[in-house]
Amino acid sequence: MKSNHAVRAPLNEYWVTARALVAAIVVLVISTSAFAQAYPNRPITLVYPYPPAGSPVAFNALFQEASKVLGQPIVVDYKPGAGNRFGVTDIMKAKPDGYTLAAAPDVVLTVLPLTSSTFKAEAGRDYLPLMQMIEYFFIITTHPSMPFRDFQGLVAYAKTNPGKLNFAGSEPGGVRHFLLERIQAATGVRMTNVPYKGDAASLADRLGGIVEIGINAAGFKPHIDAGKLVALATTGPKRMQEFPNIPTLEESGYKGFTLTSWFGLVAPAGTPADIMAKLSAAFNAGLKSPDVIRLLAQQGFDPVGGSPEAFAQKIRSDIAANAPVINKLGLKFD
Repeated sequence: MKSNHAVRAPLNEYWVTARALVAAIVVLVISTSAFAQAYPNRPITLVYPYPPAGSPVAFNALFQEASKVLGQPIVVDYKPGAGNRFGVTDIMKAKPDGYTLAAAPDVVLTVLPLTSSTFKAEAGRDYLPLMQMIEYFFIITTHPSMPFRDFQGLVAYAKTNPGKLNFAGSEPGGVRHFLLERIQAATGVRMTNVPYKGDAASLADRLGGIVEIGINAAGFKPHIDAGKLVALATTGPKRMQEFPNIPTLEESGYKGFTLTSWFGLVAPAGTPADIMAKLSAAFNAGLKSPDVIRLLAQQGFDPVGGSPEAFAQKIRSDIAANAPVINKLGLKFD
């Protein structure tokens, strides 16, 4: 009897230990699952490659709406400079956990990889496209002291005075630098690129006539209405609703010539698909907010939205469209 009892005791201890181990594993699995479902459980950082004064109110409203859906604050980290590369460069070094995102203009994702030997960001490999936020066209303006009042007059003046006109542009490879190159290629004129880190930074010089030419979104309308700037042309395929009396570039004699830009959101490569889906749903919901739509319209921005896959396709198609233009112009932005 004693020997049987001696055998059963270790077996009982074994089963107790086994049950405890199984229970611990179950608790671990449940805890891990609950943790994964809890995203996000802390604030999300969104790197924005312009200064605070250059951030459209509509974008801030969109980020606030998305944060309501996610249940966590979205903290905007403003990082101007480097031709708007900041943001994407941050994403390339960030953890793929959904807590670091970045806004990026089209030129950074579809022009710089083709024109820079040091910046080779590739969708899928170096970052994940999350969503195209907006698309917009521009209005070309001048200071009222200039002797022309339309785009044809600008071209004629610039050809007679090569290099005399200053253009409120950006650092090499920035959005407005690329737009300037496109304008010069289409018209044969030469203007001096004066780099600024955003519209707000250039505004005083624009209004003071120090920089005579600029290209901006519709947010400059109050200065045009006040007569402090003169609208020369809009760059879309049709006239802007905000400027019904201002002709397009095509109406100004440049058939098929349009200038467009867009802004999107990107995440670190390797971010889990379920987190990408949550982020996409939140920002798409934000774009449907009546307040966001109203504020975007005031800036001349058209909301786009859509899936990460649709944004990835947009990036690929724009790279394919930009490549022959860049090769023809021989552009290098380093």
